[in-house]
Amino acid sequence: LLRGAEQMGMHKAVKPQFGGGMRRFSCEEDNIYENIESELCFFTSQERQSIIKYWLDNLRAKQGEVLHNIHFLEGQPIIPELVARGVILQMFPLHEQRILNQLMTSWVQAVCERQPLDDICDYFGVKIGMYFAWLGFYTNSMLYPAVIGFLLWILAEADQTSQDICCVVFALFNVVWATLFLERWKRREAELAYRWGTLDTPAESLEEPRPQFRV
Repeated sequence: LLRGAEQMGMHKAVKPQFGGGMRRFSCEEDNIYENIESELCFFTSQERQSIIKYWLDNLRAKQGEVLHNIHFLEGQPIIPELVARGVILQMFPLHEQRILNQLMTSWVQAVCERQPLDDICDYFGVKIGMYFAWLGFYTNSMLYPAVIGFLLWILAEADQTSQDICCVVFALFNVVWATLFLERWKRREAELAYRWGTLDTPAESLEEPRPQFRV
């Protein structure tokens, strides 16, 4: 797992005495990372699954290797080719019931409480965690136009002039609100990306390997 994390360029938290923050993992400097002493705590459930999938996707065929009547080229990835040919229909990890029960209590059944975004990210991955972070941020931000719109609706009189003025005011408010919403979300997104170690991750490292690719 450690070697896979290094090859994937995974970022992990560094101990405060070594400068803190996030740094790309290196086996040669493994002692500087937080929780490196614990096999269970160092990698999250999602990180372990990502590393295992990385190894499976990068299993390379030897020269002349044949599997299920498929002749592989030397160095060709095996699993993606089997998926592309329909030999393997699906690949997915099994759930961990203990963690699901914890999320059920702290997230699904919790009312009027903050989402456990770190727990969601640790279990489901950064993409799912970021999605629910955006959904919660958007829902909270919608409170402002909802309140202003309701107040303007109450204050608007029956005459057309008053209604037109309220519509113009609400339109101008929405322009300002949308601008502030986007800027605040950019800051929030960067904060979460830094916390989850994906701030400087290049886009190509997130793409699935192509079955036809050879090294």
